[in-house]
Amino acid sequence: MNRNPRGTVGVEKLRRMLRLRLPASIATGGNRYISLGLEDTPLNRQIAELKAQQISVDISLGQFDHSLAKYKTPAIEQVNIADLWEQYTDYKRPSLAKSTLEKDFNKVKKHIENLPSQNLTQISKIKTHIFKTLTPDAARRLLTALKACFTWAKSENLITHNPLENLVLAKQSDSDRIQPFTKSEIKKIIAAAKQISPYYVPFLEFLFLTGCRPSEAIALRWEQISPDLDKILFSQAYVLGENKTTKTGKNRYFPINSELLAVLKKIGVEQTGIVFLSPTGINIDHHNFTTRHWKPILDLSGVVYRSAYQTRHTFITHCLESGIPVAQVSEWVGSSSKTIWKHYAGITTSLPVPKYGDS
Repeated sequence: MNRNPRGTVGVEKLRRMLRLRLPASIATGGNRYISLGLEDTPLNRQIAELKAQQISVDISLGQFDHSLAKYKTPAIEQVNIADLWEQYTDYKRPSLAKSTLEKDFNKVKKHIENLPSQNLTQISKIKTHIFKTLTPDAARRLLTALKACFTWAKSENLITHNPLENLVLAKQSDSDRIQPFTKSEIKKIIAAAKQISPYYVPFLEFLFLTGCRPSEAIALRWEQISPDLDKILFSQAYVLGENKTTKTGKNRYFPINSELLAVLKKIGVEQTGIVFLSPTGINIDHHNFTTRHWKPILDLSGVVYRSAYQTRHTFITHCLESGIPVAQVSEWVGSSSKTIWKHYAGITTSLPVPKYGDS
Protein backbone atom coordinates (compact mmCIF):
# COMPACT_ATOMS: atom_id res chain seq x y z
CA MET A 1 0.00 0.00 0.00
CA ASN A 2 1.44 3.38 -1.06
CA ARG A 3 1.57 6.05 1.60
CA ASN A 4 1.57 9.79 1.10
CA PRO A 5 4.71 11.65 2.21
CA ARG A 6 4.63 13.08 5.71
CA GLY A 7 2.99 16.48 5.88
CA THR A 8 0.66 15.92 2.88
CA VAL A 9 -3.08 15.36 2.72
CA GLY A 10 -3.91 11.71 2.10
CA VAL A 11 -6.93 9.92 0.68
CA GLU A 12 -7.99 6.86 2.66
CA LYS A 13 -10.72 4.27 2.56
CA LEU A 14 -12.63 3.29 5.68
CA ARG A 15 -15.35 0.65 5.35
CA ARG A 16 -15.66 1.32 1.59
CA MET A 17 -16.01 5.07 2.16
CA LEU A 18 -13.41 7.70 1.29
CA ARG A 19 -12.03 10.23 3.73
CA LEU A 20 -9.16 12.72 3.82
CA ARG A 21 -6.33 12.45 6.37
CA LEU A 22 -4.79 15.77 7.39
CA PRO A 23 -1.11 16.07 8.33
CA ALA A 24 -0.56 15.76 12.09
CA SER A 25 1.14 19.15 12.03
CA ILE A 26 -2.01 20.90 10.85
CA ALA A 27 -4.81 18.91 12.51
CA THR A 28 -6.21 20.44 15.68
CA GLY A 29 -8.08 18.92 18.58
CA GLY A 30 -7.58 15.43 17.25
CA ASN A 31 -9.77 16.29 14.25
CA ARG A 32 -7.50 14.75 11.65
CA TYR A 33 -10.01 13.25 9.25
CA ILE A 34 -12.57 14.76 6.88
CA SER A 35 -15.34 12.36 5.89
CA LEU A 36 -16.43 12.87 2.28
CA GLY A 37 -19.44 10.58 2.24
CA LEU A 38 -18.21 9.09 -1.04
CA GLU A 39 -17.97 5.40 -1.87
CA ASP A 40 -14.58 4.23 -3.12
CA THR A 41 -15.07 4.36 -6.91
CA PRO A 42 -12.69 5.62 -9.63
CA LEU A 43 -14.78 8.76 -10.13
CA ASN A 44 -15.03 9.47 -6.40
CA ARG A 45 -11.27 8.88 -6.02
CA GLN A 46 -10.72 11.70 -8.53
CA ILE A 47 -13.02 13.97 -6.55
CA ALA A 48 -11.24 13.13 -3.30
CA GLU A 49 -7.81 13.74 -4.85
CA LEU A 50 -8.93 17.16 -6.11
CA LYS A 51 -10.18 18.03 -2.64
CA ALA A 52 -6.88 16.86 -1.12
CA GLN A 53 -4.93 19.01 -3.57
CA GLN A 54 -7.06 22.02 -2.68
CA ILE A 55 -6.29 21.58 1.01
CA SER A 56 -2.57 21.04 0.34
CA VAL A 57 -2.41 24.31 -1.61
CA ASP A 58 -4.14 26.16 1.24
CA ILE A 59 -1.68 24.69 3.73
CA SER A 60 1.33 25.77 1.65
CA LEU A 61 -0.10 29.29 1.31
CA GLY A 62 -0.92 29.56 4.99
CA GLN A 63 -4.63 29.78 4.20
CA PHE A 64 -5.79 26.52 5.75
CA ASP A 65 -9.30 26.78 7.24
CA HIS A 66 -9.01 25.08 10.64
CA SER A 67 -12.81 25.03 10.99
CA LEU A 68 -12.84 22.73 7.93
CA ALA A 69 -16.02 24.52 6.75
CA LYS A 70 -14.34 25.44 3.48
CA TYR A 71 -13.65 21.81 2.74
CA LYS A 72 -17.13 20.54 3.50
CA THR A 73 -18.86 22.23 0.57
CA PRO A 74 -21.59 20.12 -1.03
CA ALA A 75 -19.91 17.22 -2.76
CA ILE A 76 -21.13 15.73 -5.99
CA GLU A 77 -23.01 12.95 -4.24
CA GLN A 78 -25.00 15.41 -2.17
CA VAL A 79 -26.48 17.14 -5.20
CA ASN A 80 -29.94 15.93 -6.15
CA ILE A 81 -30.28 15.30 -9.89
CA ALA A 82 -33.92 16.42 -9.87
CA ASP A 83 -32.91 19.70 -8.19
CA LEU A 84 -30.18 20.25 -10.77
CA TRP A 85 -32.67 19.71 -13.60
CA GLU A 86 -35.09 22.21 -12.06
CA GLN A 87 -32.32 24.83 -11.87
CA TYR A 88 -31.20 24.04 -15.41
CA THR A 89 -34.79 24.36 -16.64
CA ASP A 90 -35.12 27.77 -14.98
CA TYR A 91 -31.86 28.82 -16.64
CA LYS A 92 -33.08 27.73 -20.09
CA ARG A 93 -36.69 28.85 -19.69
CA PRO A 94 -36.31 32.35 -21.23
CA SER A 95 -34.86 30.92 -24.44
CA LEU A 96 -37.28 28.01 -24.88
CA ALA A 97 -40.67 27.76 -26.51
CA LYS A 98 -43.54 26.79 -24.24
CA SER A 99 -44.09 23.60 -26.23
CA THR A 100 -40.45 22.58 -25.73
CA LEU A 101 -40.76 23.06 -21.98
CA GLU A 102 -44.00 21.11 -21.83
CA LYS A 103 -42.93 18.27 -24.08
CA ASP A 104 -39.19 17.77 -23.86
CA PHE A 105 -38.14 19.25 -20.51
CA ASN A 106 -41.12 17.85 -18.61
CA LYS A 107 -40.51 14.45 -20.15
CA VAL A 108 -36.92 14.50 -18.86
CA LYS A 109 -38.22 15.59 -15.46
CA LYS A 110 -40.52 12.56 -15.31
CA HIS A 111 -37.70 10.22 -16.31
CA ILE A 112 -35.48 11.70 -13.58
CA GLU A 113 -38.20 11.11 -10.99
CA ASN A 114 -38.15 7.41 -11.92
CA LEU A 115 -34.39 6.96 -11.65
CA PRO A 116 -33.21 4.38 -9.09
CA SER A 117 -31.01 7.06 -7.48
CA GLN A 118 -30.70 10.84 -7.47
CA ASN A 119 -27.04 10.51 -6.49
CA LEU A 120 -24.48 11.46 -9.14
CA THR A 121 -21.99 8.98 -7.75
CA GLN A 122 -24.41 6.24 -8.81
CA ILE A 123 -24.19 7.20 -12.48
CA SER A 124 -23.34 3.65 -13.63
CA LYS A 125 -26.47 2.32 -11.95
CA ILE A 126 -28.47 5.18 -13.42
CA LYS A 127 -27.22 4.55 -16.97
CA THR A 128 -27.99 0.84 -16.68
CA HIS A 129 -31.52 1.68 -15.58
CA ILE A 130 -31.99 4.13 -18.46
CA PHE A 131 -30.85 1.69 -21.15
CA LYS A 132 -32.88 -1.12 -19.59
CA THR A 133 -36.19 0.72 -19.26
CA LEU A 134 -36.19 3.11 -22.22
CA THR A 135 -36.06 2.65 -25.94
CA PRO A 136 -32.62 3.26 -27.50
CA ASP A 137 -33.71 6.58 -28.96
CA ALA A 138 -35.36 7.74 -25.72
CA ALA A 139 -32.29 6.69 -23.72
CA ARG A 140 -30.04 8.65 -26.06
CA ARG A 141 -32.18 11.77 -25.74
CA LEU A 142 -32.36 11.51 -21.93
CA LEU A 143 -28.62 11.04 -21.48
CA THR A 144 -27.92 13.89 -23.91
CA ALA A 145 -30.18 16.16 -21.86
CA LEU A 146 -28.56 15.08 -18.57
CA LYS A 147 -25.09 15.59 -19.98
CA ALA A 148 -25.99 19.15 -21.01
CA CYS A 149 -27.47 19.79 -17.58
CA PHE A 150 -24.35 18.54 -15.79
CA THR A 151 -22.10 20.58 -18.07
CA TRP A 152 -24.04 23.70 -17.12
CA ALA A 153 -24.04 22.75 -13.43
CA LYS A 154 -20.26 22.34 -13.48
CA SER A 155 -19.83 25.76 -15.12
CA GLU A 156 -21.96 27.22 -12.31
CA ASN A 157 -19.86 25.41 -9.66
CA LEU A 158 -22.89 23.45 -8.52
CA ILE A 159 -20.95 20.22 -9.00
CA THR A 160 -17.23 19.55 -9.16
CA HIS A 161 -17.33 16.96 -11.91
CA ASN A 162 -19.62 16.03 -14.82
CA PRO A 163 -20.03 12.24 -14.57
CA LEU A 164 -21.22 12.12 -18.20
CA GLU A 165 -18.43 14.32 -19.54
CA ASN A 166 -16.82 11.52 -21.52
CA LEU A 167 -20.06 9.92 -22.64
CA VAL A 168 -20.27 9.66 -26.42
CA LEU A 169 -23.68 8.90 -27.88
CA ALA A 170 -23.85 8.00 -31.54
CA LYS A 171 -26.37 10.05 -33.45
CA GLN A 172 -28.73 8.40 -35.87
CA SER A 173 -27.61 8.76 -39.45
CA ASP A 174 -30.04 9.66 -42.20
CA SER A 175 -30.15 6.04 -43.33
CA ASP A 176 -31.06 4.91 -39.81
CA ARG A 177 -34.07 7.16 -39.49
CA ILE A 178 -36.17 5.17 -41.92
CA GLN A 179 -36.03 1.48 -41.12
CA PRO A 180 -39.28 -0.12 -42.30
CA PHE A 181 -40.45 -3.44 -40.96
CA THR A 182 -40.70 -6.37 -43.33
CA LYS A 183 -44.00 -8.20 -43.74
CA SER A 184 -42.53 -11.09 -41.77
CA GLU A 185 -41.57 -8.74 -38.95
CA ILE A 186 -45.06 -7.23 -38.90
CA LYS A 187 -46.54 -10.71 -38.37
CA LYS A 188 -44.13 -11.36 -35.51
CA ILE A 189 -44.96 -8.02 -33.88
CA ILE A 190 -48.72 -8.61 -34.07
CA ALA A 191 -48.30 -12.16 -32.75
CA ALA A 192 -46.27 -10.88 -29.80
CA ALA A 193 -48.82 -8.15 -29.13
CA LYS A 194 -51.61 -10.73 -29.00
CA GLN A 195 -49.68 -12.49 -26.23
CA ILE A 196 -48.76 -9.62 -23.93
CA SER A 197 -50.80 -6.56 -25.03
CA PRO A 198 -53.93 -7.84 -26.81
CA TYR A 199 -55.79 -4.62 -26.02
CA TYR A 200 -53.48 -2.67 -28.35
CA VAL A 201 -53.57 -5.10 -31.29
CA PRO A 202 -56.20 -3.10 -33.26
CA PHE A 203 -54.23 0.10 -32.66
CA LEU A 204 -51.03 -1.48 -34.01
CA GLU A 205 -52.79 -3.02 -36.99
CA PHE A 206 -54.34 0.36 -37.78
CA LEU A 207 -50.93 2.04 -37.77
CA PHE A 208 -49.45 -0.54 -40.13
CA LEU A 209 -52.47 -0.47 -42.47
CA THR A 210 -52.81 3.32 -42.79
CA GLY A 211 -49.32 4.75 -42.35
CA CYS A 212 -50.83 7.57 -40.32
CA ARG A 213 -48.80 9.30 -37.64
CA PRO A 214 -49.39 7.76 -34.18
CA SER A 215 -50.63 11.14 -32.95
CA GLU A 216 -53.29 11.10 -35.70
CA ALA A 217 -54.47 7.61 -34.76
CA ILE A 218 -54.68 8.62 -31.09
CA ALA A 219 -56.81 11.67 -31.98
CA LEU A 220 -59.12 9.79 -34.37
CA ARG A 221 -62.85 9.86 -33.58
CA TRP A 222 -65.61 7.65 -34.96
CA GLU A 223 -67.25 10.74 -36.37
CA GLN A 224 -64.29 11.03 -38.76
CA ILE A 225 -65.14 7.68 -40.32
CA SER A 226 -67.75 7.90 -43.07
CA PRO A 227 -71.15 6.31 -42.28
CA ASP A 228 -70.73 3.85 -45.14
CA LEU A 229 -67.32 2.82 -43.70
CA ASP A 230 -65.70 3.82 -46.95
CA LYS A 231 -63.09 6.35 -45.84
CA ILE A 232 -61.39 8.03 -42.88
CA LEU A 233 -60.82 11.74 -42.45
CA PHE A 234 -57.50 12.56 -40.79
CA SER A 235 -57.82 16.11 -39.54
CA GLN A 236 -56.39 16.09 -36.02
CA ALA A 237 -53.37 15.01 -34.03
CA TYR A 238 -53.19 14.47 -30.27
CA VAL A 239 -50.10 16.36 -29.07
CA LEU A 240 -49.14 17.44 -25.54
CA GLY A 241 -52.50 16.47 -24.13
CA GLU A 242 -54.67 18.29 -26.65
CA ASN A 243 -56.03 17.94 -30.16
CA LYS A 244 -54.31 20.00 -32.83
CA THR A 245 -54.27 20.07 -36.61
CA THR A 246 -52.25 17.49 -38.48
CA LYS A 247 -48.52 18.10 -38.84
CA THR A 248 -49.01 19.75 -42.24
CA GLY A 249 -52.17 21.57 -41.18
CA LYS A 250 -54.09 19.86 -43.99
CA ASN A 251 -56.95 17.35 -43.84
CA ARG A 252 -56.86 14.19 -45.93
CA TYR A 253 -59.05 11.18 -46.66
CA PHE A 254 -57.87 7.60 -46.48
CA PRO A 255 -59.74 4.70 -48.15
CA ILE A 256 -60.89 1.79 -45.98
CA ASN A 257 -60.07 -1.60 -47.51
CA SER A 258 -61.29 -4.98 -46.25
CA GLU A 259 -58.36 -5.47 -43.86
CA LEU A 260 -58.80 -2.06 -42.29
CA LEU A 261 -62.56 -2.56 -42.03
CA ALA A 262 -61.98 -5.82 -40.14
CA VAL A 263 -59.78 -3.96 -37.65
CA LEU A 264 -62.42 -1.30 -37.05
CA LYS A 265 -65.11 -3.94 -36.58
CA LYS A 266 -63.02 -5.54 -33.83
CA ILE A 267 -63.52 -2.36 -31.82
CA GLY A 268 -67.13 -1.69 -32.78
CA VAL A 269 -68.08 0.65 -35.59
CA GLU A 270 -71.36 1.68 -33.92
CA GLN A 271 -69.50 3.67 -31.27
CA THR A 272 -68.95 7.41 -30.99
CA GLY A 273 -66.08 9.44 -29.58
CA ILE A 274 -62.42 8.42 -29.60
CA VAL A 275 -61.64 5.28 -31.61
CA PHE A 276 -58.52 4.13 -29.79
CA LEU A 277 -59.00 4.68 -26.08
CA SER A 278 -56.52 3.74 -23.39
CA PRO A 279 -57.58 0.97 -20.97
CA THR A 280 -58.65 3.74 -18.58
CA GLY A 281 -60.97 5.32 -21.13
CA ILE A 282 -58.92 8.36 -22.16
CA ASN A 283 -56.58 9.24 -25.03
CA ILE A 284 -53.62 6.91 -25.36
CA ASP A 285 -50.44 8.36 -23.89
CA HIS A 286 -47.92 7.63 -26.64
CA HIS A 287 -44.94 7.71 -24.28
CA ASN A 288 -46.53 5.21 -21.90
CA PHE A 289 -47.59 3.02 -24.80
CA THR A 290 -44.03 3.01 -26.16
CA THR A 291 -42.33 2.09 -22.89
CA ARG A 292 -44.95 -0.24 -21.41
CA HIS A 293 -46.15 -2.03 -24.53
CA TRP A 294 -44.28 -1.30 -27.78
CA LYS A 295 -40.81 -2.03 -26.43
CA PRO A 296 -41.83 -5.26 -24.62
CA ILE A 297 -43.71 -6.38 -27.74
CA LEU A 298 -40.62 -5.98 -29.92
CA ASP A 299 -38.47 -7.66 -27.27
CA LEU A 300 -40.78 -10.69 -27.29
CA SER A 301 -41.04 -10.75 -31.09
CA GLY A 302 -37.28 -10.78 -31.53
CA VAL A 303 -37.54 -7.93 -34.02
CA VAL A 304 -34.77 -5.34 -33.85
CA TYR A 305 -36.09 -2.27 -32.06
CA ARG A 306 -37.38 0.69 -34.04
CA SER A 307 -39.77 3.39 -32.86
CA ALA A 308 -43.51 2.99 -33.38
CA TYR A 309 -43.29 5.84 -35.90
CA GLN A 310 -41.59 3.33 -38.21
CA THR A 311 -45.05 1.89 -38.87
CA ARG A 312 -45.61 4.97 -41.03
CA HIS A 313 -42.32 4.48 -42.85
CA THR A 314 -43.24 0.83 -43.32
CA PHE A 315 -46.57 1.61 -44.98
CA ILE A 316 -45.04 4.17 -47.35
CA THR A 317 -42.16 1.87 -48.28
CA HIS A 318 -44.43 -1.10 -48.97
CA CYS A 319 -46.74 1.07 -51.08
CA LEU A 320 -43.85 2.21 -53.24
CA GLU A 321 -42.50 -1.33 -53.56
CA SER A 322 -45.96 -2.41 -54.73
CA GLY A 323 -45.77 0.10 -57.56
CA ILE A 324 -48.34 2.56 -56.20
CA PRO A 325 -47.61 6.01 -57.68
CA VAL A 326 -45.84 8.47 -55.38
CA ALA A 327 -48.62 11.03 -55.91
CA GLN A 328 -51.21 8.55 -54.62
CA VAL A 329 -49.09 7.62 -51.58
CA SER A 330 -48.60 11.31 -50.89
CA GLU A 331 -52.36 11.86 -50.87
CA TRP A 332 -52.91 8.95 -48.47
CA VAL A 333 -50.24 9.78 -45.88
CA GLY A 334 -50.16 13.57 -45.98
CA SER A 335 -46.51 14.00 -47.03
CA SER A 336 -45.54 15.80 -50.21
CA SER A 337 -44.33 13.85 -53.21
CA LYS A 338 -41.04 15.73 -52.91
CA THR A 339 -40.59 14.54 -49.32
CA ILE A 340 -41.37 10.96 -50.27
CA TRP A 341 -38.92 11.01 -53.19
CA LYS A 342 -36.24 12.57 -50.98
CA HIS A 343 -36.50 10.19 -48.02
CA TYR A 344 -37.68 6.91 -49.50
CA ALA A 345 -36.01 6.66 -52.91
CA GLY A 346 -33.03 4.80 -51.48
CA ILE A 347 -35.01 2.72 -49.00
CA THR A 348 -37.35 0.75 -51.22
CA THR A 349 -36.33 -2.55 -52.75
CA SER A 350 -34.83 -2.11 -56.21
CA LEU A 351 -37.32 -2.91 -58.94
CA PRO A 352 -36.25 -4.63 -62.18
CA VAL A 353 -35.77 -2.60 -65.34
CA PRO A 354 -38.85 -3.16 -67.52
CA LYS A 355 -38.49 -5.39 -70.60
CA TYR A 356 -39.98 -4.76 -74.05
CA GLY A 357 -40.86 -7.42 -76.54
CA ASP A 358 -40.48 -11.16 -76.14
CA SER A 359 -36.74 -11.29 -75.59
